[in-house]
Amino acid sequence: MASDSPSSQAASTYLSAHTNEMVELQHLNGRLTSYIERLHFLEQQNQTLAAEVKRLRGRKLTRFERLMDQTPQKEDVESRLAASGGVTPV
Repeated sequence: MASDSPSSQAASTYLSAHTNEMVELQHLNGRLTSYIERLHFLEQQNQTLAAEVKRLRGRKLTRFERLMDQTPQKEDVESRLAASGGVTPV
């Protein structure tokens, strides 16, 4: 009955709590690692996208793109007609 003594129960409780804490810390470390990996991935994506934006801003527009910039869009035309009382937007 020495295993049921108060000191062995305390030791068992301590070991159980310590084991639970270790498992929880391992779980949290795994989550932190996942977050850090995701952060690095997103930083790399951000750099790639920033370089693409810089490249696109630096290039000359094609003739088609210049025409598209000058052509009113359907929504713009509809709203102008509606404002003038001509046609209701679809």
